Formats: sequence, structure tokens, C-alpha cells
Amino acid sequence: MIRYFCCISILLMLSSAYSFTQDFSSVSECEDCRRLGTLLGVKAYDPSDLYGSLTDENGYLTSLGEGLLYSSFSTNLASLCDPNNNCFRFLEISAEELAEFKESNSDFEGIGSRWSSAEYGFKIDIETGLPGTESHPVNDRPVVSSLKLEMYFLGETQELVNTWTALGTLTTDGIGQSTYGSLDNQLTSLIKNGPPYHTLASDFEKKPVMCNVSPNKHSLEKGEEVEITISNFRDSKGQQSREFNRILVHVNEGEILNGEKSEAGSEYRVFRLDEQAVTVKYRAPEKGSATTDRLTVYNSCEILPLNKSPLRTTKPDKQIASRELNLMHFTWSGNINIEITERFYCMEEEETSELSRREVRANDEIRTLADISVGLDDFDLAGQSTNARSMLRYASGNLTLNLREDHWTKGYAEKTQCHNENSGKWEWKSPGNWSTRHTTKSAIAYRDIKPENLIMLIMKDVGIDQSSMENLQKQLQEAAQKMDMKAIESLKGQMTNMVQGDKNSNTFPVKIQVQLAFSGITDLVSTTYAYESIDVCNSDNDKRESSSDAGEMNIVAPVTVIMEGTYTRGDNGRDIIDASVNLPEQAPGSFFSDICPDKTTTLKGNVRLIRNKE
Repeated sequence: MIRYFCCISILLMLSSAYSFTQDFSSVSECEDCRRLGTLLGVKAYDPSDLYGSLTDENGYLTSLGEGLLYSSFSTNLASLCDPNNNCFRFLEISAEELAEFKESNSDFEGIGSRWSSAEYGFKIDIETGLPGTESHPVNDRPVVSSLKLEMYFLGETQELVNTWTALGTLTTDGIGQSTYGSLDNQLTSLIKNGPPYHTLASDFEKKPVMCNVSPNKHSLEKGEEVEITISNFRDSKGQQSREFNRILVHVNEGEILNGEKSEAGSEYRVFRLDEQAVTVKYRAPEKGSATTDRLTVYNSCEILPLNKSPLRTTKPDKQIASRELNLMHFTWSGNINIEITERFYCMEEEETSELSRREVRANDEIRTLADISVGLDDFDLAGQSTNARSMLRYASGNLTLNLREDHWTKGYAEKTQCHNENSGKWEWKSPGNWSTRHTTKSAIAYRDIKPENLIMLIMKDVGIDQSSMENLQKQLQEAAQKMDMKAIESLKGQMTNMVQGDKNSNTFPVKIQVQLAFSGITDLVSTTYAYESIDVCNSDNDKRESSSDAGEMNIVAPVTVIMEGTYTRGDNGRDIIDASVNLPEQAPGSFFSDICPDKTTTLKGNVRLIRNKE
């Protein structure tokens, strides 16, 4: 009779229509994460023959019995999902599908892995023929059979979430025992009267709904990189979240430099809570006018191992925290002063022959003055290896050039031999013949300085000691041969600092190259000329000439000045660059350079730039 009842009960349960996965659309939408469960397997040891033909002579399930019980329990467990909640559904399988699966898979345990999206697995363990030494907690009758259901999280390893146990006892006459139906009804009652599957899953997962966001700086400069610590992940009950949970971090303006990219969008990065404090590396935007950026943290529903659910497939669920970051905008402003003075002075005399000499006099000066006010977009010279790339916001000022040249030469003879017409003799006259030549040139040029006339290049002045670099390269080769990775990284850092300078230093040397160029402009240049020659023998041969003129020509040549100085980091981003030059140079003049001293050019200049917050 027992065998007949058991088989009929199972067949009645199998007579209902199955769906491979329960229909999520039949009930209300899930307001939390949807979870899937699957029956991992059914084990039975039935020496009391409670399951009749489903077991063999040793009390273990036959292949047919295993398939029938698997299908029966799978459908029954699915029917016990909360009808008013769509957050937990079951994957169902028929006896035929189970047999087909077993045919192609030797490992029956873990059958649920066929559906990689199932987060939870269930195991059934049936045992009869217990000695009856334990009493039922309700009716106090001897326990002779049990039906145990275990719920597991299918993570890196299977973790037990909950256990339900139905106990079969002897009947009141002490002879008979509970039937399969009695155990099944008990199990159904335990599941219905206890926490629903989705509540058990939620309590186990401890999905984060709150956390702390702590940037190590709240106000950031353009392109600045900072670390933001996200910690203290808690679920809705205030408990610490489990390590398999994932979060997504999103920013509106800047860029997150670490974490896994998400298919939800390029601006999202995914992190697992393997370490409860997540470090996010953030870089502020290089361009744009935004004054704030918002970092937002989302939880997600993905909890499975990476081999089943890669990080990139993680999608944001609900916002759990956000933090506003201030974006500071800076500009540079300052002044450039340049003074170039070219001086040429000569007062020389030389013997040109046994009886003649020459005097050379020159007094020249070209003085160029430039006074410029500039404004530049912000640039990160401290973070660059060489040049700061910046655009002039404005440039205004003027250049003045004063030119004065005064050249005079005299040639004379100590005595000149003349023919005396009266006596018919040659006679010496002293002093002898002489001549002078005097030329002058003068001009004043003015230039308005605009952005198109000015080019600035600001560079780190990092001098490299070649022998020191060669020594570091030799050490690096030796460390590579020994596979000393710590030494390799240290030497690489030293070489980088040698080439780029120490990025963490508050001061470092700089060079500033300033170029001024003007085209298409001419200046009024005035010139004079005077010549006189005296013939002591015949005054009819004396000459006197003079003239003055004015003409248009460009007298302002391109100006290039290189100054050296220091970049100093200031508080709150108020950095300062100071550079200067004071350099005398000697070069041959353009007037009787064979006897006159060299021309002296004195180059003076200074630049002061200050970084200010807009």
C-alpha cells in the first residue's frame, strides 16, 4: 500500500505542465535583485522501502527514481516561491531532461551549473530506517525518517544559506511510520511558514545600500589625480556587506583611471568588495568650464564568480552614495620686461703710412625696451617632462627702439710736398693735406605688442649628468641579470627623476624663451653726411659736401631672449614663476672692426608669472 501511494503521489505531481524557467511576468516586478535557484541533486537512502520501486534492493535510488524525484522536487520547490514577489524564481527540469543531461555528463553533482545564471542551488537528502533514538520536537514520537532541504549560494565555493528538515515518526500504534506524503507536507509547511527564498538570499548577500566616500582632496586642479576611498559598505540592516558584491562608480566630468570598464557605459568602472575599502583613482578634466564634478556609487545585482559573470557585464542598480568634487580653474598672469642695449664706442688712431695717419671715432647705441603684460591658460609644468603647452589669453604692451649712430673719420698727412711755381722748387708744407668724413643715423621705432607678436615657451631646466646616467644604466643591467625587481623599479624611478625632475618638489628650475617678431612695419630713419678735404698745395682742390635725408625702413629685428629662473609651488595652487637674464656679450662692430674694440650687447630681462584661481 505504501509503495502504491508513493508512486501515485509522485506521478500526480509530474502530471502538471513544466516551464523550463518560471515566468517572471506572471507576478509583480521585483524591486530588488532577481535571483534564480536550481535543484542541484536528490540523494536518498531508503532501507525502509518508503519509496518503493524508486529504490533498489539496497535502498538507493534507481536512475528512474532519481529522475522522477528530481523533477517532482524541482517543480514543488518552484511552486513555493512567494506568489507576490518576483525576486526569486526556479529553473525547472523534467525527468527526461535530467536523463539526457546525465547521459552526457558523468558528474551528477552540480547539475545546476548547466544554468550559469543561477545564484542558488538546493539539495535534497532523504533517509529512512533511522533507529528512532531521537524524538520529534513536536509530538515526541521516535524519529525514523528525515527529508532535508539545503539552500546553497553558488559562489567560488558552495556556501550553506539555510536548511529545512522534515522528520518522519512512528505512527500512534508504534508500528507504522510516516509516508512520503507526510514528509513532503511537513517540508512544504516549513518553507511556507518560514522566510521566503528571496529574504534568505537578501540576508545572506548583505547587498550594500550605503557607504562612505572620502577623497583625499576635495578641490582639484585641472588634470590633477587623486585617490578616493570608498568604505564601510552596509546593507539595509546595517550589517557589513559580503565580499562578492560589486559596485559601480561613475563621474560626470573627469575620469576614473582604475577598475574594470562596464558595458553600461565608458564612464562607469566596476569594483568588487574583496577589500572592504575600495580605492578609486580619479583624474580631474583637462578641459571644460565645469566647476564641480559628481562621483556616484551604485550597487549591482551581480554576485556570481567572475568565470560565470565577468566584471564588464556588471550593471548599476541603485545609487548608494555620491560626493561632489570642486574643480578649480586657474590662469596665469604677469609681466615681461626686456632691455637690450648695444653700444659701440671707438676713439682710435693709426699710422697709415710713413707720413700719414688716420683717426676713427664712433659713438653708437641701439636701445630696445619691451614691457609686456600677459595672461595664459593654466598649464601643468610640474607634471610635464619638458614643455608647458599653453595658449596666450592676452598679451599687450609696447616696444620702443632708439637708434643713434655717429661715425667720424679723419685722414691727414704730417707734411705734404708742394711745387712752388715762383721758385720752381718742391717744398714741404706742414701740416699736410687732410680730410674728414662724418655720418650720423637716428631713429625711434614704436611697436604695439599683441598676442600674434609674442611666442612663449616655458621649460623645465633639467640638466642631465651624462656620467651619472650611464652609471644608472649599468646598475639597471646588473639588476636585470639578477632579476632584482625591487632594484629595477628603484633605478627606473631615479632615471625618470633625472630626466623629468622630481615631480613632488616644491621648487624646480625653469627656462623661459620669449620671442617677439613684427612684420610689414617701417620706421622713419634720419641720416646726415658731411665731407671736407683740404689740399694745402692748391686751395682750388678743397672740397666741402654735406647732406641730410630721411627714409622708411624696418629697423626692429626679431627679438629672442632666454631667461632662467625658478618655479615655486604655492599654497592653494598659487604658484609663481620668476626668471631673469643679465648677460653682456662681445661681438665685432660694423665700423672699422680691424682697429676698433668690439661692440658690447647687454641683455637684461625678467619674467614674473603668478597662478591665480579664477
